[in-house]
Amino acid sequence: MKTWTLAMALIGLMTVACEEERESMIEGSDKSFLFEAGAANQAELEYARLAAVKGTSEAVRAFGQQTMMAKQQAINDLKRIADNDHIFLNTAMDEAHQQQFARLGTFVGMQFDTCYLNCQMKCQRESIALYEAELEQGKVEVVKNHVSTFLPSMKSRVVTAGDLSVRANAEIAVKENN
Repeated sequence: MKTWTLAMALIGLMTVACEEERESMIEGSDKSFLFEAGAANQAELEYARLAAVKGTSEAVRAFGQQTMMAKQQAINDLKRIADNDHIFLNTAMDEAHQQQFARLGTFVGMQFDTCYLNCQMKCQRESIALYEAELEQGKVEVVKNHVSTFLPSMKSRVVTAGDLSVRANAEIAVKENN
């Protein structure tokens, strides 16, 4: 009976130890990355949602729609990773992103398109730097897999936003000359 009780106690201790180890799988810079990436993706999602409705050109509205879908997928993946590690991931925009969003909402017409595209390029570049740092320095494989999955499309969106920005600026120049 003593052996049985001792064995059960040992199994219980091992279970608790494994659960404690499981709870702390993502920590340090990897955990910070989850929070920063979540907030950045949420901000870009909100900017894109605004562009999908408020964009003047069809190309900007379509780009907003595509960005919304990509950012929602990234957020869902980040939340899945966080949930699997018992981390609550709040993806609310930080103060700086909220201010940028409010400012962006004040523009109309081609001025909105240009401001949105410039904002999108800046945010994407910041996110790319964040993701590349995680790829190089991250320790948790599931987080690095997220980075590897989403980084290529982020780089592509920077190029697309740049191309659309050039076109928008050209349209503004033509209208100003007429």
